[in-house]
Parts: sequence; C-alpha cells; structure tokens
Amino acid sequence: MQTDHAQASNWLRAQLTGVPLALLETHLDTLEASGFDVSAAQGFEASRFAGEYAWQNRYTVTEDGTCVIPVHGVLVDRGGWLGSIWGLATYEGLAEQFRRAGEDDDIKHVLLDLNSPGGTVAGLYDLVEVLKDVKERKPVTALANSMACSAAYAIGCVADALFVNRTGTLGSIGVIAKFADYSAMDQRLGIKRTTIRYGALKQAGGPDEPLSVEAQAMFQAECDRQGEAFVAHVADHRDLDPDVVRGTEARCYIGQSGVEIGLADEVLSFEECLARIRSKAARPRAHQSQRGTNRMSQTGQSQGQGNQSARMTLDDETIGRIVQGLKAQT
Repeated sequence: MQTDHAQASNWLRAQLTGVPLALLETHLDTLEASGFDVSAAQGFEASRFAGEYAWQNRYTVTEDGTCVIPVHGVLVDRGGWLGSIWGLATYEGLAEQFRRAGEDDDIKHVLLDLNSPGGTVAGLYDLVEVLKDVKERKPVTALANSMACSAAYAIGCVADALFVNRTGTLGSIGVIAKFADYSAMDQRLGIKRTTIRYGALKQAGGPDEPLSVEAQAMFQAECDRQGEAFVAHVADHRDLDPDVVRGTEARCYIGQSGVEIGLADEVLSFEECLARIRSKAARPRAHQSQRGTNRMSQTGQSQGQGNQSARMTLDDETIGRIVQGLKAQT
C-alpha cells in the first residue's frame, strides 16, 4: 500500500505532466528531479505579523480592514487537502477565499501576497473571473513577495495595483508542457509494452513511446493558443502593447526591471505596501490611464491583432502545415 507521501507525489505528477503549464521551468525541473516528492514541502500562510489570522478563511485581516490572502507555492486546479498539508495552493481554495473576502463588509481592501512560480493552466482563468468580481466590490492590490511568475503573475496582474519587492521576481509569461520517453530504457531492460488503442492520438504524450510528429504538432498548437491567450490577458490588464508582452519571451524580471517594462507599478516591501494601502494611494494607478491612451493611439492595430490571435483556433490545415514543417526538420 502506498504511503500518504507517495499518493500525494503521484497525484502531483499527474497534475503537472503532459498538460500546458503556466509554471516557471526551474521549479518544474526541481519537482521532476525529486520525483514530485512533496514530503519535504511545508505550508506557508499569510504573514502572521500583520493583522489577525482567520483560521477558517486562511487569511489575515488588519485593524484597518485590509485582508491579506496568501498565494504561495505551486498552483493546481483542485485538491484542497493537499494545499493545506504540502504547501501547495489550489484555484478552488483561492476562489473561495476571494469570495469570502469580497462578501465581508468588514474587509475594505484585499492584498494578494504572491510567492509562487505558477502552476497549471486548467482552472486559472476561472479563478481570474472570481477576482474580477471582487474588484467590482472593493480595491485589490497585489505584491510579488518574492515571486509572481507565470500563473501567479496572471493572477496578480488583474489587481488594481501590482507592486514587487526589491528582489522579487515576476514575469515568465509563457506556457510549457513536458513529456518523458522511457521506450529506450525499456528496450535496454528487455521490457516490451503493447498498447491497444482507438484513435491514433489516444496515447499521445505517453511515456511508453516517442512523441510522434503529429502529436508534437498538436501539443505545440495548444501551447501556442494558451500562450497567446496569456499575452492578451496581461496586455489587457496591464495596459501594455501585446507585442511588448510577447517580446519578453517568458523572461523573468527582478525588482525595478519589472517596473521599467511595465509588469509592476513600483518597488515596495510588504510593510510599505500596507502603508500605501492605509494611505488609500494604492488605487487607482494614476499613470496607467496615460500609458493606456498612448498605447491605444500608437498601437491599436497591433493590439487588435494580438487579441484576435488569442481567440484563434487552429484548424486541420494549419496543424498540417506545422506537421510538414516538423517533418522537414527531422
């Protein structure tokens, strides 16, 4: 019988293998190297040094009504019991925290305390819609403290104001999917596996055989589609030209460099961020309207093209051209 640690590790492996991820690759590599071992992971809650901790809601509330919600660790769609035990965070759990904070009249401001490399694409944009609803009721601020990468950045950029601490990392606006091929190892061990399937792509991406050219084209097309949606999402919420966002090529930015490219508004520590909220200067981003006006006047056409790309669906003819290109390279 598997131990609880082994079951949790296998569950996490299934969540993060062979699917589009908005996750910093170095963290994915670390998880892979450990065999997705979660036995050493620890849970981190919102800062216990600011406000009163509400155990049931898993956030803290300061005396002046600022709710600090932690967005920490690798983000997955579902599995709340793992989030509380192993230091992961789930979109369903965060959505419930967002809803409770939005409905609580004693909470005047929501602060997202971001320290995450990102996670799965599945469930991400449903969570974003919940956060948008909270924004209609009360101001939301986000702080990269000390990491808001990929899916975590997709959440943070929705806030009315997004800050980063001095050595905080943000960005990684991209999508990744990784596949393992153990067929050569099986051959050396004398293991022969037989798969009975209906549909040529039924086991596409499985570890028992090399990834076919057709399967690679299919997965690349999906990554491209998700990536363009991510670009459009960031461009819309940060008032940036989609070409600028796309041009980052999923790069990570630290501190002031993230402010300079427009991914954050200012460099602030956690304490400074709370002080800014108390001064009621965190919303709205006064300089954003002018930046948005300049972008619309100078690059309105490219923005439209970017949004159109995000909604684009790839037909059989397009995938066929991708397949032909890949075959030409091999």
